[in-house]
Amino acid sequence: MSIITEIKKSRANIFRRLYFKKRNNSGDYETSWTQVENKYIKKWGTISFSIDDVLPSFIKSNDINITVDNSTGKFSDVTESKSIFYNSVTKIRTLVKIEAGYTADDGTEYPTNSTLFVGIITSNSKYKDDGSFDIQISPLTKVFDEIPVDLVSGMGVSQTASNLVTNIKNYTQGGSYIFQKFITSGGWNITATTNNYDMATTSSMQNMGCWEFMNKLAVAENKFVYIDKTGDFYFTEKGVTGTSQFHFSGINDDNKTCGHNIMSTIVVDENIDKVFNRVRITYGTTETSTSTYVKQETWTWGDSSSSYYYGVREFKYQNEWMGVTAATAIANTMYNEYLWPKLEISFDSKFVPQLNVQNTVSITYRSQKYETGDLWNVGFWGSAIWGNRVGYNIYIDSMTTKIISITHNLDEIKSSLVLREL
Repeated sequence: MSIITEIKKSRANIFRRLYFKKRNNSGDYETSWTQVENKYIKKWGTISFSIDDVLPSFIKSNDINITVDNSTGKFSDVTESKSIFYNSVTKIRTLVKIEAGYTADDGTEYPTNSTLFVGIITSNSKYKDDGSFDIQISPLTKVFDEIPVDLVSGMGVSQTASNLVTNIKNYTQGGSYIFQKFITSGGWNITATTNNYDMATTSSMQNMGCWEFMNKLAVAENKFVYIDKTGDFYFTEKGVTGTSQFHFSGINDDNKTCGHNIMSTIVVDENIDKVFNRVRITYGTTETSTSTYVKQETWTWGDSSSSYYYGVREFKYQNEWMGVTAATAIANTMYNEYLWPKLEISFDSKFVPQLNVQNTVSITYRSQKYETGDLWNVGFWGSAIWGNRVGYNIYIDSMTTKIISITHNLDEIKSSLVLREL
């Protein structure tokens, strides 16, 4: 038995669970999660994770809107004894966890870790006459947005990126570790770095929240910063999984490993907009020949270059914290990735909660095959049968891709994905 077995079923058993962790009157979060009974949930909403840009430095997730039934006062004010929030400090900043997955016939749940999202309640209460109550839940990155990075102590001279991120992790207010209230002590994954940065002047960090600061720092280090679906923090190396984690199967696919799982007609984007054959990275405060690295083609008119095919298409980025080594590595990586167009494929599939952004997956989708008569029949030189003309609207045959966006619709129990050709 496995999650693949459950996905392949024509009729599967799905579970969805919503949990709250409230702040008690002393201001600390409860030690355990309180589950909300499913009978109170009218709409689950969607959960989305995606790569931020063509120059990825973080994985972003969306706000979630859940609609609940408050006709019995279950979600009323903290002063109401019937409310699940009773005796809390406030509903705002309550921690929220959503779990979802498949239940096998023997009761086993898949995936093993079924947490799909961890966030906090951020919106004010909006009670409706029909008894419904909308809860807006933001990803945990929200708490990093709220704190200006110049309030963090220890951000001085000769600090490595990993030290700077650790300083943010250890940010205190009134003797309490603020960010460690939201992310458990074992949930911080910070890869050690060696390049030193001078953050002694506040102008280096002016008007930045901690999340924006770490995003910029991640680009300077050619790394990723993100909070995963289980609520763990990562400042780590880039990269995709080496082997395929799943096979997406559409029409005319003989590979039955994961069953027929593409639910709707796909859209294939040629993706010419993401062709860059000239990458210009400035790693100083001003663009000069000594603070800019350019990776570009050598080409001539009429050759087989990207620049001849699509014109010179430049990508520009500036980051004064970046050194020449990082600038060179980023420019070369981007040049190799975006020199030629790579397909991006969008579609709806069966629910795949085990997959993440950056996972490697394969896909096969062969739309209607069109055949006509012989291309040539009898020529002047006698019989010349060249075979039938065959055409496809879409022909994707076991293409290896990476996930750049995944959205789970927990009401319709399906996943929407965007894959990029590797």
